[in-house]
Amino acid sequence: MTNKSFMFLDSVIEDDESRYVAALREKMDSKDMLLGELSGKLKMPKYFGNNWDGLYDMLCDLSWIKERVVVIFHADLPRLPPIDMSSYLRLLAESAENWKPHENHELIIAFPKGYEVAVASYL
Repeated sequence: MTNKSFMFLDSVIEDDESRYVAALREKMDSKDMLLGELSGKLKMPKYFGNNWDGLYDMLCDLSWIKERVVVIFHADLPRLPPIDMSSYLRLLAESAENWKPHENHELIIAFPKGYEVAVASYL
């Protein structure tokens, strides 16, 4: 797997009428903290399972978000154990690739410039 599913940007993309941006905070150091942050920033429904499978399901649905383009911008890489980090990044890539051009949403996963090598090392 490559990191072609990810964007590496100089700064966070701004919200507008066609784009919803979930800008995640820095220094998340646990899976629970990361899932909580994603749940809150993406305003996930209460039935979110708070686990990797549930996150994948939510990212492949996004029906509760009215904007077509959904951007998850990471301020940095979460500080997770390597196996969790790999699982998380693969889940993000698969979720983004799941959306097709003609569908209701487009999912963009973004990191700051300079994180390309670190992200690729987990994939």
